[in-house]
Formats: sequence, C-alpha cells, structure tokens
Amino acid sequence: MKEILHILLILFFSLTIIISCSSSDDGASTSSDNSSSTTTTDNDSTTTDNDSTTTDNDSTTTDNTTTTIQLSDIKANLSGKNLFITTTSSGSSSGRSYTSTTSDDNNSTTSDDNNSTTSTISLLTIDNNSVIDYGIVSNYDLKIDQVRVDSNNEYAYVLMNYGEGAENNANLRALNCTIFRVTLSNNKMRCIELGLVFVGSKYQKYSGGIYYKPAFQFSTNEIIYFRTRNSDDFNPHPDLLCPKYCIYEYNNQTGKTINITPNIEGEKFGALANGQVAYTGLEDLATANRTEIIFRNSNGETIELSSSNREEFGEEFMVGDYKSIFWSAAKTPRPIVIAREHNNQIRKSFIQGRFGALHSFIKSNDGKIYGHGVYGFYSILPNVEDPLISTKDLKGENSEFCTEDYGLFCNIAFRISNKNVIYKHKVKNSGIESFEIKAFSISDNSTVSLLKPNSSCTSNCYSFNDWFQTDESIFISMVDLSANKNVIIKIDTKNINFNSTVNQYEIIENLENYIEEKTVLNLSSTNLIETDNSSLTADILHHDNDLFSFRINFNKKMNYSDIELKVNIIDNSTKETIGFMPIWNNKTLHLVIDPDNGTSTWVDENNPYGPLISGTTYKVTLLGTAKDSDGNTLGSDVVKYITP
Repeated sequence: MKEILHILLILFFSLTIIISCSSSDDGASTSSDNSSSTTTTDNDSTTTDNDSTTTDNDSTTTDNTTTTIQLSDIKANLSGKNLFITTTSSGSSSGRSYTSTTSDDNNSTTSDDNNSTTSTISLLTIDNNSVIDYGIVSNYDLKIDQVRVDSNNEYAYVLMNYGEGAENNANLRALNCTIFRVTLSNNKMRCIELGLVFVGSKYQKYSGGIYYKPAFQFSTNEIIYFRTRNSDDFNPHPDLLCPKYCIYEYNNQTGKTINITPNIEGEKFGALANGQVAYTGLEDLATANRTEIIFRNSNGETIELSSSNREEFGEEFMVGDYKSIFWSAAKTPRPIVIAREHNNQIRKSFIQGRFGALHSFIKSNDGKIYGHGVYGFYSILPNVEDPLISTKDLKGENSEFCTEDYGLFCNIAFRISNKNVIYKHKVKNSGIESFEIKAFSISDNSTVSLLKPNSSCTSNCYSFNDWFQTDESIFISMVDLSANKNVIIKIDTKNINFNSTVNQYEIIENLENYIEEKTVLNLSSTNLIETDNSSLTADILHHDNDLFSFRINFNKKMNYSDIELKVNIIDNSTKETIGFMPIWNNKTLHLVIDPDNGTSTWVDENNPYGPLISGTTYKVTLLGTAKDSDGNTLGSDVVKYITP
C-alpha cells in the first residue's frame, strides 16, 4: 500500500511541473553562433496555474496591484476583421454582446466559449462592412500596442503595451507574456514565447523619429524578428534573458526563439527575405559605442558590413529583399554604400549622386527606391540627379520655424503609395501652426493639396500625430484644432485627382466616439493578396540619364539567387562583361553597375556621377531559364540594348 501511495505522489508532483507555452511541438534546445536559443512546448495550451509566473495561488502582486488573470481569461475577436487600431486607452467597455461558436479544442484560448460582455478597449477592429468592434475580450485591464498580420492573412500577432498602467502591467506579468499569436480563421490565441517584453511603439518612435523601423518584422511567414526591452519583471527561459534591449528571431514552424544580440544592446534592425537580418547595437553600454552594421544570414552566421574607417553609416540603413544592405555614408562625399556578403567576403558598390546626405530611404511597392535628403525627396534607384520634391521650397514657405536640416523641424516627411508620393509639412495661418498634406504624381510630376487649412485656420485645420499605411490607403491620426478632438483621416491614394481644387480626404466619422479623447498608437490591416495566373514576364528598363543602374521588372516573385546567376551585361562594342551589384525590392531587380565587382573600398572620384558612359551601348541579357519562386521559367531569353 505504501508503494502504491508513493507512486501516486510521484505522478501527482510530476504533473505540477511548470510548462512553457512557447510555440513548438518538440522540446529541443539549441545554441550556436553566440546566439541564445530555446524551443518550448505546448504552445497551444490555455494558460493555467502552471503557465503563470506567480507562486502564490496564481496571483501576482506588484505595486499593491493583485491579479489572478490566466490566458483563458482573454479571448481574441479578430476573425473577419481587416483593420486594427490601437489607442492609448486602457480599461474595459461593458455591455457589448458577443456571439459564440463551438470548439472541439479544449487546449486553446479562443472566443468560442466566451460568455463575457466586457472588452479591452485599447484595440478597435473594423470589418469589410465598416462595423467597429473590439479585438480582445476580457474582464481584465490590458493595453495592446499593435497588431501585425502575416502576408497570407493566416496569423495576427497581438503585441502588448507593457509599462502603461499598473493594472495592465500586473496582468501582463501574471501572464508572463507580451507577444500573442492569433489564428485568424478561428481566433485561437497563444503566447509565442514566455517572459519576453515587447519594446513597444513609443520606444521605437523615440529612437527612430518619423521614419522609425518597426519593432516587429516578417522575414518570411515562418521567420519573424522582434525587439524587446529588459525582462527583469518577467520569467523568460534563462537562455533568453534580456538585460536592456535585445533582438530575437522566432521560427513559426519549429517554435524556436533565438536571441541574436546576446552580447550587445540591440537597436535598429531590418528583416530581409529567407531568414536574413541586418542590425546595429551598442557594444559598450558605458561608452555607448555603436556597432557596425551586422548582417546575419539564414544559417545564423554574422559578418560586419560597414567600416568606421571611411564608410561609417550616418543616419540610417535600409535592407533590400535579398542579401544587399545600403546606407548613406557619414563621411564626405557622402555616397550611398551598397554591401552584401559573398563567399564570406564583403562586396561593396557606391552611388555618389548630387543629393548630399540622406536621412532615410523609402521603398516603394512598385520596386523603386527613394530617399529623403537634405535638399528634398530623391529617386535613388533608378537614379535621378535632381530632387523630385524640393524641401527648399517647403522651407521657404515656413522659414519662421524651419531650419537648414532635412526639413524635419518643419515636420516634412514622405510616403509612397500607389506610385504617388504623399507628404506633409507644417504651415502657419493667422498665427496658428497646422499641417498641409500634398500628393505628388511620379508619372507626370504634378502636385495637388489633399488637405489644406484655410487662411484663418478655422477649417481643415489639423495638427499631426502619426500616419500609417495599408495596401490601399494612408491613414493619418490628427487633432482637429477647431473642435479640439482626435480624428483619423483616410486618403485613398489610388483615386487622387491632380486637377482638383478641393480637399481630398475622408474623416472616419464612426470612429470619433472611440478616439475623440484618445491618441492612436498604431493602425494596421490584413494584406491584399494578389492572384496572377498569367505567364511569367520580365522587362529590362533604364531611366533617362541614369549612369548608375539598369533594372528588371518581373510580374511575379522571383527566385532571387537563380535570377542573379542568369543576368549578363556587356559593353556591346568591346564585348567586355560589366559587373553589377544586385538589389531586390519586391518584384524588381536593380542592377547597380560596378566594373570592379564590389572590390573597391571607396567611391571612384574620377567618375563621381556614374560608371556608365553616355553614348555607349550596353547589352543586358536575362536567360530564359530564369525561375520565379514557384519554379516556373521564362522560356526564352530577354535581351535589351541600352544607350544612356
């Protein structure tokens, strides 16, 4: 009898072992390349007593705030929604009705068994019928920072806002999680990794300004990178502890989470395709010494790209979709440096335009790459000498409060949407500072005001909070200065009338009761999924007077590595092969001409405005065996003769 009792006690205590709720089905733990990693199990399980970070009857007490929240107390309501808006508000909204469905999965946290009529009001959702609802249903105070949806609209990632409010903080500590994944088809909700504290928009905006890099980025649908702050108040896996700021890789298929910056303080990062990432950080916290730009390939191997000797990056760096990273050098003559790793060696090419220093790069969905420079808005690839939009003109309108910088003190900033540049700048009417929003057509260089205050600033008079971009539109969070209330305006960038003399924006009026006294933190959407059953095509193009580059536009996503091996450029008169540095942006491959094949260490000051020779004919060939991402081939060679 004693032996039986002894066995039962062993079984009982074994069932009380704390199990992590990270997303993996096999509990392997790995570590390599100075990166810390862990894989945990039972990611689909509802948070229970064992999932809590507390030790006293599931309650957490910090700063006199006690909570008994579990993951089963939170229900997602994101299925069928296509717009997600987070605000600074916290607390709950009572009285909403919620229709439940049934579920046969007793180990998942879904809205199926939800009988609550209370919602967390910091996350608003809108569906295709413009119906507003709340995205998280719970009786507990929770603040959501943002929602991010993968490209297939399969999963939404709900990123919590830790550090805002005692009750919210206590609840997140009890859950021991700030990053949740929601399956959009059934609202199933899981924590992707315990104990990691998502850094939040406030920290990213503070460090990056108007062009801040998101703290949560998709490399592929399976591989995600995100940034966290210190985890002192939480209980992460020991290999994933973060003393200050860290950057992590999460694999959606294996459930493995890796700290890719275990020995530095992770700052800015950019996710490339195929599991690649570039990042910077502080290597010495005492002296605040910044690292070079570090590239990490899909095998986890790292290599420094920039060099403080001559090519130290200045304001910002940008990533292409595959291997190539580029930045504006901090030292005269301030060229654009393009770098990539090839056979464990760094190849570098340079573009020395007349744009001066660049503050930020802006990638367009149509494949082109632009930059915000001291003197205006430039086309970088293809390369155009003069600014498309001059900030000098905008500064001249506002010399009272606009200094000789990039125009940032005038709040000048740019976005690209549907081949139109949408930009903002500060104006002053009747002594009142407000904003004007304009559109510039890249196709014909025409400009129109979309939002312009009247001379007395009694109509269309707004101050600017932030702006957000979806596939079809740009949404701007503003304050109506006449009514003293927050609003969200929508600009339909596909249907701008450049001949119009009236304002072209829409106030989302049904949101006013929800955000009138609140600030919008983030706005995001599901993705527009393209369906293209046409045959694979490729067009070789060149912009007039561009002495730096050619480009190839495809109609489908391509096999990057395969295509780069199938392109050839020759001088048609000498038959000599011309080298190039490839940069991918969406379905466009830019061929930045480099006769030295990336072996130069600095710009060719004998040819400062491009290695291509005016009047010389070049033959660009793309082989017909070139493949798209699904393995389809072109079928026949594409050849173009170009004379710059």
